[in-house]
Amino acid sequence: MHAPDPAYDLWDFDDAPASETRFRAAAQESAPPQREVLLTQVARAVPATQRALARARECHDTRARDWDASLLNNLGMAHVERNDWRAALAAFDAAMTARARIGEDERTRVARWTVGWALRNIGSIDMALDVQQALKEDLDELGLEDPYVDEELALLESLMANIDDLEQPGADGQPRTDGD
Repeated sequence: MHAPDPAYDLWDFDDAPASETRFRAAAQESAPPQREVLLTQVARAVPATQRALARARECHDTRARDWDASLLNNLGMAHVERNDWRAALAAFDAAMTARARIGEDERTRVARWTVGWALRNIGSIDMALDVQQALKEDLDELGLEDPYVDEELALLESLMANIDDLEQPGADGQPRTDGD
C-alpha cells in the first residue's frame, strides 16, 4: 500500500489559481526531491502552464522553446482532469505537432496515442481507431511494441463492434437500441 499523496489535498480543479498558490507554498517549505515533485504539479495548473507556454514560445533558444511540447501535454492532462476532452484534444494535438518538430520519435508516438485517446473520449471512434491503427503499423515496422496502443486498439475495436451491432436492424426492421 502506498502512503497518501500529500499533493492530493492541494488540488482544487474549480480554482486552479488557488491550487497553484498552494503548490508553490508547499514547494517552498519542502526539501528535494519532494520540492521538485510539487513544482511539477504547479505546471499542471492551467494558468501556470499557459504562462509557461507563452514564455517558451517567445524564447529564441530552441532548447527552451522546445519545452512547449511538455507544457502542452501537461495542459492536455489538466483538461482531462477537468473532463474537458475537446480542450485536451487541442492541447494534445499541438503537443504532437511540437514533438514532431523537435524530432523526438518515441515521444511523438506517445503524443499520437494521446490524440487517439482524446478522440475516443469525445466519441470520435472512427478517427481514434485510425490514429491508433496507424500508430500500431508504425510500431510494427520498427519492430516495437506498446501495450498501451494494443489496449486502446482492443477497446476501440470492441466499441466499433458494439456500434455495428446497434446499427443492425432488429426483428421489427428498425435499428436496434439496447435490448433487441
